Amino acid sequence: MESKVRRGGPQEVVAYGHTYKSIVEFCNAYDLKYPNTSAQLRAGVEPEVVIENSGNLPSVYRPKAGPRPPVPCSYDGVDYPSITAAADALGIPAHRIPLYMKANRCSANSAIEALMQLDEKELHHEGKGKREPCIIDGVTYSSRGAACKAYGVKYVSVHSRMKRDGLSFEEALSSGGFARKHMQALKSCWGSIHLFPFTPDQNTAAALLQIGSMLKDSVLQPEYQYDSAREIAAVKISPTLHAIADARDMYILMPYPDKNSLVDIEFVIPYLCSCEMSDETTTLSTLHRINALNRKYTGVSIFVEDGHLSLSAAMTVTTNYINKRTFLRAYQRIVGTATDIYDTYTAATTY
Repeated sequence: MESKVRRGGPQEVVAYGHTYKSIVEFCNAYDLKYPNTSAQLRAGVEPEVVIENSGNLPSVYRPKAGPRPPVPCSYDGVDYPSITAAADALGIPAHRIPLYMKANRCSANSAIEALMQLDEKELHHEGKGKREPCIIDGVTYSSRGAACKAYGVKYVSVHSRMKRDGLSFEEALSSGGFARKHMQALKSCWGSIHLFPFTPDQNTAAALLQIGSMLKDSVLQPEYQYDSAREIAAVKISPTLHAIADARDMYILMPYPDKNSLVDIEFVIPYLCSCEMSDETTTLSTLHRINALNRKYTGVSIFVEDGHLSLSAAMTVTTNYINKRTFLRAYQRIVGTATDIYDTYTAATTY
């Protein structure tokens, strides 16, 4: 039977006395592949012939390629069960052997022989795409990609500037994009923070409430305070520096409300001990003693505020989950350090 062709519309196909409105309908009826069927029909092949030749052919099973069998190889009289085993034993990057075999159309043994003749630098040179450390403004980054991430610039943008303007990587990195972000300290000066009691919102104070709960479990009485002008909240507690007495107020400061998944918190003990500076001689003596303490104790900073020796330290936590063990360990270390500083400073001071 002949198929009828209509320009500008679907092609009708008549097969075994039945009319199909289009080639697609014909293919669906006889489970035919459209591209091959369409080409045959438009070339004038009878629909019945197309069916006879293609409609009843069994589908061809194409098994997926399995893992390649290991390629035994040898070097210097030693046999290895595979290329990977030889590479591990000889200190050759595993991918270099098959690449050399493909590029030079040689056997694994020949590739190993040639690669072993290279010096250490040539052997481990990766060529394009190698992650090489770079130094930007005195800071070492593991790769150019890491430097771009630190600067908040896409690598493709930096590469485009290098190619377009003939710039070095360092020049292209600093010639646009986002400015480097520096985290602003919560405490520029303890005296400028004005805290008042408040009730935290459950939805915007995840870190604050977690810290308060952990301190309460440690038999402390946390109080929540807030400076609305600077958007800084604090958990106030009064840990004891010694087993019997000498309690001191501690403030754990953090931004409020929570805005990021990571939060920088600061521990401040504003009135650790008295620090009078009456004249130039005692002032210099006190400053020398403070400098000596700052060199001795890591992880904390000692400063003078309102005639008192004060102490601060910082750590970073996640708002969704704060590891209780890590937090309490940092807290106990700061309290222990404060106790030692108190003993050391007061023992050397005579009022």
